[in-house]
Amino acid sequence: QMEAPQGGSGDASADLTIDEAFKRAWTLHVKFEKHGESSSATTKTHGASDEDAGSETDSLQAEVMDRWRTVERMVARGAYFSSNETLDDVSTTSLRYLFIHYFMGEVSMKATGPESNLAALKRAEGYFTLYLLRLEKLQALDKAEREMVSRKDGTSVGLFQARGDLIARAIELSNYTKQIEALGVERDRLFLGDYRDEEDARECLILMLRTHVHGAFKELGLLRQEMELLEWRAKMEEEGRGIPKRVTHDITRALQPQDALYNQLNRREQIREGVFRVSNAPIYSIEEAGEWEMRIAAKQQAETQERELEHKRVEKGKSREQKEDEKLRKAREWDDFKDDNPYGSGNRFNQG
Repeated sequence: QMEAPQGGSGDASADLTIDEAFKRAWTLHVKFEKHGESSSATTKTHGASDEDAGSETDSLQAEVMDRWRTVERMVARGAYFSSNETLDDVSTTSLRYLFIHYFMGEVSMKATGPESNLAALKRAEGYFTLYLLRLEKLQALDKAEREMVSRKDGTSVGLFQARGDLIARAIELSNYTKQIEALGVERDRLFLGDYRDEEDARECLILMLRTHVHGAFKELGLLRQEMELLEWRAKMEEEGRGIPKRVTHDITRALQPQDALYNQLNRREQIREGVFRVSNAPIYSIEEAGEWEMRIAAKQQAETQERELEHKRVEKGKSREQKEDEKLRKAREWDDFKDDNPYGSGNRFNQG
């Protein structure tokens, strides 16, 4: 069984109930989300120091993680989820605790300290994986998702990469989002337990679990791509440490008289150095391409339906005489066409 990634320890207050601890963690989590948005906007608008903003973010991030770890330990000690239970057996109040590892993964991704980057991304990957594994044990994943999570070869969680799968999942996610909006239960009320209708709250929480499953698979894909780039960069820096520049000043001066040779070597160096430029990176991900194609298809379908409805309205508004006149006009046009284009006139080589 996979253990939760470690990254420090928080002080769990013995005086707090799990409900109170969860509410404290959630309240600070929302503050951390808003802080990230406001600090980004402030930096862009007023040019605030990245170092100051990063220090404040790191401090808040560490506090949020400590609170979530406290709740995580309380859930483990209380054995709120049994191995022989399904999602239907979990109480509405306890459904909130299934989101803990997802929230911890979100917070881990936003680390900005010196210890961040690769280590933080690996922790985030671990938390998103734990989220999926917990739901898999509660039979809350569909067949395709279970196959991705429960890999027989023991490898890490698989990812959806086929174009058809990505489009289908984008449509599914859109449907879940619309259902959540239709229920009209605010997110804060759900996680703070301040809702009026328990049935609506339970339905909304289960739908949100499904949307977060989609989010976890998407984040895992992005995390692995970023980790591959960071590992590649670290390897390149390690291999290139202490190696002088390819073309030194003396070599450059020696080649300058031979313009053709110098230009050829210089061009070759430019091409070699430009292979891994940021400008060569993909403009958008596979998931974004699927969402883009889905929006285009939905727009085309809506336009087609609108044209069909308009045609029906026009036809419905015509009188019987107008319809007969139009039918007669079309018949005459067809006769004129046949007169101008006798049968076989287009068969210039007498084929068929």
